[in-house]
Amino acid sequence: MSTIFEPKTINSLLRILKKYPDALIYSSGLEKICQSREKTVSFNKDIIYIERIEELQRMNRSERYIEIGSATRINNIIEKGKNIIPGILLKAMKNISPPNFKNILTIGGMVCAKRERNTIFSVLSILDAKLEIRSSSSSKWISINHLFNYNVINLAPGEIVTKIRLYLGDYDISVYREINNGFALQLEDDSLPGPASQNEGPISFSAVVSLTKKNINSIQFIFSVSNTFVIRNKEVESNLEGQNIPIDEKLATTIISQFSEHLDKKYDTIKSHRKNIIINTLNWFIKELDYLI
Repeated sequence: MSTIFEPKTINSLLRILKKYPDALIYSSGLEKICQSREKTVSFNKDIIYIERIEELQRMNRSERYIEIGSATRINNIIEKGKNIIPGILLKAMKNISPPNFKNILTIGGMVCAKRERNTIFSVLSILDAKLEIRSSSSSKWISINHLFNYNVINLAPGEIVTKIRLYLGDYDISVYREINNGFALQLEDDSLPGPASQNEGPISFSAVVSLTKKNINSIQFIFSVSNTFVIRNKEVESNLEGQNIPIDEKLATTIISQFSEHLDKKYDTIKSHRKNIIINTLNWFIKELDYLI
């Protein structure tokens, strides 16, 4: 029989976790509910319900960064942070579907989802968000990109993500695009393929670029595919850094070819028409950089 704990402070939560390191951390429980095929959800673990911990639902801003408590609901982040959080993250959060999920989902739940690398995770990844990991005996900050090892979450028993930190860097270009429920991106050049099967998951594209005049200082871009794959190629990014905008056509062709080979080798389970969407999106992005500034 499961025991339900309802701590009101982080310290109380950590003491319970120390005693029950395998307990299920529970806030909205949406991931658990969506995974269940039964009408009622059953638990075979002790449960730590964190909804009453105000510290986990706070947002604080300094001159350099904003910190978001891991149990903060997405709608609250949108409302409180609409003028301070990076626009690319705000757009991704607003695009969460169905819309009423934004009242239920927490940012920590989306980061730590065991089975899905959702679009919020991919945007936080490209922004190199930092996570505060705490236990009863330690506290540390890690990059969100180090949270997983071969798609398995790296949290040790007794550890929990308590905060997400976003640095308030300035980007000259930021892009977020999503193909959801099979509908193609609405791009001016109409370069993407037509609708795919309605039961396929979304493809999202996120990118940030920093410039000196029209020279690329840094560029990061990432695809999230069907909430299963997060696709990023740092070698391709490095080949674009130091280049002037507009990108030389010959270099652009080489970049697209390189990324296409990466897709074929590492993501052979992604259907060919969806790979075409990814490649066409990247091709559009490279060609349109001059107009996105």
